[in-house]
Amino acid sequence: VGQVADDRYFVDWDLDPNGAEFRDWLDKTPSRYLQGGKLLSSGGHFAFFSTHFSRRLGPPEAFHEKFHRALMPHIVNMHEAGRVLSRNRLRNELVTQRALDGDRPFALLDRAGRIVECSPAFEAVLRDTELLGARGLHLVGRHHQHRKLVERFISSAVGPRRLIEAPLPIRLSGPVHLRGLVLRAIPLPPRDDLFDIFRPVALITIVDLDASIKARRRDLSALFGLTEREAEVAALIGEGHPSDAVADRLAISPYTVKQHLKSIFGKLCIERQSELVSIVMRLA
Repeated sequence: VGQVADDRYFVDWDLDPNGAEFRDWLDKTPSRYLQGGKLLSSGGHFAFFSTHFSRRLGPPEAFHEKFHRALMPHIVNMHEAGRVLSRNRLRNELVTQRALDGDRPFALLDRAGRIVECSPAFEAVLRDTELLGARGLHLVGRHHQHRKLVERFISSAVGPRRLIEAPLPIRLSGPVHLRGLVLRAIPLPPRDDLFDIFRPVALITIVDLDASIKARRRDLSALFGLTEREAEVAALIGEGHPSDAVADRLAISPYTVKQHLKSIFGKLCIERQSELVSIVMRLA
């Protein structure tokens, strides 16, 4: 017999007008002694697991209590796992697509090396590039010379030694992508609880070395206190445009670009334009 009720129900019967059937059963059943515990608490209601013992056999003995104490944690975990899985909330518990900007390519892998979630940019790489693809939610190299390399990389990223020896990055290149794609794996530590078997174990990121640099103007403003115009100048310089081209693109004079750069250098604590390029590239 299962019963879901407010805790007060067992103190004041009149609080639950719908409990008559359960009370009638208690009055008529030969079972009188109950042993058990609370399974869950939700919305002011509780679920209990209990074992009922016959009047004829008397109250439960010590080994019954020992059995319940050993069994209850497993039942609680099984019940909670079922509730969480039914809501399909485990996949997104660690990171969601909204947690990172959509233009950053990343994917989460489970213990079997399957993709459980990826950003739109990662999906675009799989769809558009000649180098990397997916088969049955597993990452695969499209060229035969890359297949073993990708396979070993994924095995290392999700394997049991991932936290001891993090996999080295790999690079995939081809006739169209001469510089290629760089894949990195970030191992995700376990939490040592019931749900670890469902959680992602590795974060995979991709850098396209052939793609043009697109620095985020808002990042430069937020991180270094640059004005909107300074952030635009810094981004364009960092993307490889010469000062004259920046002046033409922004419809300002070369002297104004020079003044903006002077202010930018002061705020970033740098002295050379090459240092600005290095910073912007790292933020891109």
